[in-house]
Amino acid sequence: METPLTASSSNAAASRPRSNRERIIQSTIELMNLQGGNVGTSLIAEHGSISPGNLYYHFRNREEILREIFRRLETDLGRVLHIEDGESVDARRLAGFYTAGAHVLWQYRFLFASATEIIFRDPWLADEYEAFSRRSIDQISRILTDATRMHPGPLPASAADCVELAENKWVLWTGWPRHAEMRLRGRAVTEADFARGLEQIFGLLTPYLEAGYRRETARAIHHVVQTLDIDFPATA
Repeated sequence: METPLTASSSNAAASRPRSNRERIIQSTIELMNLQGGNVGTSLIAEHGSISPGNLYYHFRNREEILREIFRRLETDLGRVLHIEDGESVDARRLAGFYTAGAHVLWQYRFLFASATEIIFRDPWLADEYEAFSRRSIDQISRILTDATRMHPGPLPASAADCVELAENKWVLWTGWPRHAEMRLRGRAVTEADFARGLEQIFGLLTPYLEAGYRRETARAIHHVVQTLDIDFPATA
């Protein structure tokens, strides 16, 4: 069943045709999410029921596949975190940034969990990842600036505070897959395990948001978490 956590990027994925090229990309994502970043082209071809020759017809090597996947991550997350100039971020919208953004990161989690093995071995990917992180933090900062300005809490949030909060949230968001793997000690990480972090990460904003607005946003996030069958206590 599709939930608010899955809606945005699943719609984007559904719009892409399942050509052989697409099967190669999806096979790579599936395998690396399950097995980590040390999956080679032979396993990718086997998983996608594609001959090695067909794979090399579309991509010269594994690095080209990973670069294409990274471009998709950039596009999908950039779309989710986009905010128009002057747009007002109500509670439902703020919750949507969290849940839809988390799902995008979940879809491409191997890129973060295996960053050392994948990203930093390719100078192009390393440079692109750094720029992507800066853009994402800037987008998150804009969202937080609007939310804390329109719905201020007991602790004022300056522009510098919002930048720091955005970076802290980015670090927690992208680091949660590895954290979940460590906690589960080898058990396969599920989307529900990943969603566990949503409420905790949102909690960083507690002193900066008006109580009613914060509770409404927290309830919307909690509703999504509940749809993934996680046993959480009710949000106050």
